Amino acid sequence: MIRQFGIMRPLPQAGHAFTADNRLKVAQVDAHTFEVIAQPGTGTVQFWCAAGDYAFGALNADTSQRVYLVRGRGPSATQPGKKSVQFTLNPNAKGVPTLPPQLVLNVNQPGDNLSVAHAWSYCHVPHGRR
Repeated sequence: MIRQFGIMRPLPQAGHAFTADNRLKVAQVDAHTFEVIAQPGTGTVQFWCAAGDYAFGALNADTSQRVYLVRGRGPSATQPGKKSVQFTLNPNAKGVPTLPPQLVLNVNQPGDNLSVAHAWSYCHVPHGRR
């Protein structure tokens, strides 16, 4: 168990997907990449929420560390037949460019990035603003 934002949460077990605050599943692809598995209707805000939650809750990343987009929507590496978006905390290991902060939130441009805290904050956007 770890304490995350004042809440005790279990650590993900090997071979099991992490369930983010927004109920999206997140799975480790390799040593440097994790993917957020899409559900019908999953949007940009939900992908970033799950990425930030996983980075902090499962990878113990500091809230100021950056989460980088590796690949936009595409086939899941861990769940055949599903779609996912892939992220990393280590862009150099994945050959991902490090883009300056963008004004528009997206999951299309590899290298786009947010702090862990900023990404996780999208888990708490009121439903009408998603």
